[in-house]
Amino acid sequence: MTKTKRGHAAARGALAAAIATALLLGGYGGFSLWQDSVTGGINDNIRTGKLRILEVEDGVWSFAFNDTDMTGDGIPDEEQPIVLADWKASPGDELVYRTYATVLVCGDDMLGEFSIDQSSYTVNDPALQGLVTVAVDDANLTVYPDPEPQRVPIKVTVKFSELIAGLDGQDLADVIDLSQLKFQLDQVQAPTSPSGP
Repeated sequence: MTKTKRGHAAARGALAAAIATALLLGGYGGFSLWQDSVTGGINDNIRTGKLRILEVEDGVWSFAFNDTDMTGDGIPDEEQPIVLADWKASPGDELVYRTYATVLVCGDDMLGEFSIDQSSYTVNDPALQGLVTVAVDDANLTVYPDPEPQRVPIKVTVKFSELIAGLDGQDLADVIDLSQLKFQLDQVQAPTSPSGP
């Protein structure tokens, strides 16, 4: 009988030792390390900026003089106002549409950049696909941030490639459909100054 009591006591002692060891080890094999935490709320608000096109005004058309006018009188970078309904374009021509957009670009580390959605206009002659193009001029791409709405100029150029040849595109009443032309204003990262030492 004595042996049985001793056996139970030994078993209970081993179990207690195992439980104590498990507690010290954190339960399932991990050490239990001291830990503390505190709530330290930050009451500063983080605000966001805006990037919006508020309005695009009706614009005016002109013909950009260039060396492809074949008269010898072409002057680069000058434009002649035209009545588009009376103008008949030919290979090498550049027609310029100038307008203004009212935009809101407000963000401390961004710029706005204009472009044309290339799927928003249609060239109506399959033979001229890729040979009549629409783009925003590089000089009118970037809009700098300002907390107030800005009225900014946009220059759109419609180019008729010099590679148009043969009878392609001749005698068309409507060579390109611009009725759904879509201007895009995208965020681009503003350049940052390199940090000093």
